[in-house]
Amino acid sequence: MCADMDTRGDILIVGMDKITDKSCYLYDAFTSRGIRCVLYSRDKTNLFPDVKDRLRTTIRLVPKNLFIEILYFLYLLISCKPRHVEMYSTHIVSQFCYALICWICRVPLVIVCIGELYDWEDHRVARKIVDRFSYRIATLLVLTELYMPETVRKYRLATSNKTVFCHNRIPVTANCTPDRKEKIILFLNSFKPWRRIELILDAVPHIIQKIPEAKVLLVGATRNLNYLKSTHAYEEMLLKKIDTMNLGSHVETLPFTAHPREYYERASVFMLPADLVFCNFSVLEAMERCVPCVIADAEGASMIVENGVSGFIAKQDPSSFAQAVITLLSDESLRKQMGLKAREKIIQEFNIEESVNYLLDSYKNHIRSWRR
Repeated sequence: MCADMDTRGDILIVGMDKITDKSCYLYDAFTSRGIRCVLYSRDKTNLFPDVKDRLRTTIRLVPKNLFIEILYFLYLLISCKPRHVEMYSTHIVSQFCYALICWICRVPLVIVCIGELYDWEDHRVARKIVDRFSYRIATLLVLTELYMPETVRKYRLATSNKTVFCHNRIPVTANCTPDRKEKIILFLNSFKPWRRIELILDAVPHIIQKIPEAKVLLVGATRNLNYLKSTHAYEEMLLKKIDTMNLGSHVETLPFTAHPREYYERASVFMLPADLVFCNFSVLEAMERCVPCVIADAEGASMIVENGVSGFIAKQDPSSFAQAVITLLSDESLRKQMGLKAREKIIQEFNIEESVNYLLDSYKNHIRSWRR
């Protein structure tokens, strides 16, 4: 059920720049409930051909020509007759046009904030103007990170009565085992400076001194893709660091992937030394696959990982991360036990069905067309 499906839908989603499993978790879950979702998205990572057969959400690709893009959005608005449009932050001209058309056509607009508020002060003036306009005319703002409510309040981006908080959750699948054949340490996310990947590299010498067979997989490189060009210099720095530290036999960098589950099911440990860790999709996905995680002691870390039970929360320094990883890789029984506890945590608290229930209630409370 993908691009050739009938385009009628209850929710028309716009603004995404990539099509992956995780970008469709929520909308696939809606579709399973009989709620029709149409995702009008760019495919900057070129992963859509690899994931389309797994998706239930109807996909429509954004044309490269801006004028045609907006015309096609109008066509989808007319043909889908959605109860609302759900928008993510995107190119400012596209976003302004989407929001303006919704306002003119009186189609309720729901905006999902997934990270653009993190560095609000550093945004260009044009970005701030378009975002403020979008937030002002929106019927509902869905905030997904712990810092967002305070940012919205501080900069007066929206009134509290039209914001809801709904963090990331994931689908839970069957057939999971904590057994692993290799001592693989996994990082799987796009390479961005605030994710502090260099701390993983600095931890490697400490780890291999105790666990010589350990190997680190850094999955998420985009330097060979037309995607996240702003991070390519950071990627180059990491590659030079690997070479300078002579870590080539223990550390492998791999591209952004459409098949993350294959890596989770090989990994013994997952690492995330980032400044933001709360409900990171990859952390949740790893835990769901019985992989204990070592994450930074950042805001919300204890809400995901119970330190010493389902993984470890470490200070943002190489020795602390190394010691936690060594503890897990040195004691297979402990690692398996924590992996099972990690999966239990996801099942109990981070199942995507909870997001579906909460958002459906929010839609009904804020959008008249959902009350029919």
